[in-house]
Amino acid sequence: MLLTKPAAAGGIAIIFSEHLKSLTGWELNAPLLTCLTLTVLTIINWLGVTGSTRLAIALSAIKYTAIAAIILLGVAAALGLRPASAPPPPGFLSTPPPMALLPALAVIMAGIMWTYDGWADVGSIAGEVRHPGRTLPRVLFLGTLAVVVLYVLINAVYLYHVPLTAMRDTTTVAPLLTERLIGPAGAAAVTVLIILSALGSSHVSVMTGARVTFAQARDGLLFSVLGRIDPRTQTPAVALFTQLALSCLAVSLLQDFASLASTFVFTIWIFYGLGAAAVLVLRRTAPDAPRPFRVPFYPLLPILFILASIGMTALQFSAAPARSALWLAVLAAGVPAFFLWRRLHPITLQR
Repeated sequence: MLLTKPAAAGGIAIIFSEHLKSLTGWELNAPLLTCLTLTVLTIINWLGVTGSTRLAIALSAIKYTAIAAIILLGVAAALGLRPASAPPPPGFLSTPPPMALLPALAVIMAGIMWTYDGWADVGSIAGEVRHPGRTLPRVLFLGTLAVVVLYVLINAVYLYHVPLTAMRDTTTVAPLLTERLIGPAGAAAVTVLIILSALGSSHVSVMTGARVTFAQARDGLLFSVLGRIDPRTQTPAVALFTQLALSCLAVSLLQDFASLASTFVFTIWIFYGLGAAAVLVLRRTAPDAPRPFRVPFYPLLPILFILASIGMTALQFSAAPARSALWLAVLAAGVPAFFLWRRLHPITLQR
């Protein structure tokens, strides 16, 4: 509630704001525009679940269609079926690295893991999913597989058509690629698509993050006011607007996408690793508990995931030790806070 989801929502929304400024030429302050965007998305989520869900589906469909179109255009140009505005660049392996390996790897992995992170968001709304034992594994597997295929293909197209030296000098590669493929109008068109894509991802982040806070409050783990439902809209209004305030605070303090992304990736992968470790622990401490889904290749898969989580955390810490230490201190403060809370407020499940 304090770090991970506010950084996620703010980071995606700031991409929307920066590209909107680039497209329109507006001179608005990017953090201010980001907070205005998050406010509008929070109000949409507050007004009702049905309209919010339809908006999420529509924006996701636009995003997937746009990525598929860029991939097809790039493949067609590579095969000579559609001429690009310039020949393919020379081999990219000769480009010298701009920084040392570990700091570069930390930045790269933060961006990659940010891209893949949507796989976990469906778990945040599991309480509103029909037949979750059957539906969630299917959605998680197929959704992740779709992202893997699209991510690998579009990066192959980028690397074939755009030199790394050009990539290094820009914050976004897609407009450069589409300008090469379909001319000057391509850059403006793909900027619009990035705006819509970032808006859709921001919307989903707002939707899912507040549901976690709401569920914690309903389970007696947070202040009960955060578990209130608006009687008119039937949405977790207090949790939504609390998240809005914390997201705007994160944006105002961290200011740019790289800082917000690294904060999110650093904190979330600690909990992903702990989640995988819990699978190992619960197999021993609760061997007879019902398990509607069996982990494939147990225990190898959870162990590999835990090692990946440790690696991600170490990379991020090495890239920004001072800030990472601060976030670790905030997370560590949650341990005594939890035990104090449990002593003062014995946990009673309300769901």
